[in-house]
Amino acid sequence: MPEKGYAGYYAVHSINLSANFRLIKRVSDVLNVIASIELSRIWQRQLEARLENNLYTDFIADLPNLKGLTRWYTGLGLYILRPGLPV
Repeated sequence: MPEKGYAGYYAVHSINLSANFRLIKRVSDVLNVIASIELSRIWQRQLEARLENNLYTDFIADLPNLKGLTRWYTGLGLYILRPGLPV
């Protein structure tokens, strides 16, 4: 399995293209399925991030709500206790 964030190159070698057409089609179909699965995982992660952002943001003003401010103040407290951490 390749590492996260890396794409691979795939090549199919055939001396007789017409005889190996089914094999080449099968490899192409498998790669298409793999790409579709990875794309759906990316969409799912983006949706989860958007939903979590909605938990901490007011829809109308697009500013942090009470939960968002609480999270920010907690992060600020950690920054004061341990300087050098991002806020």
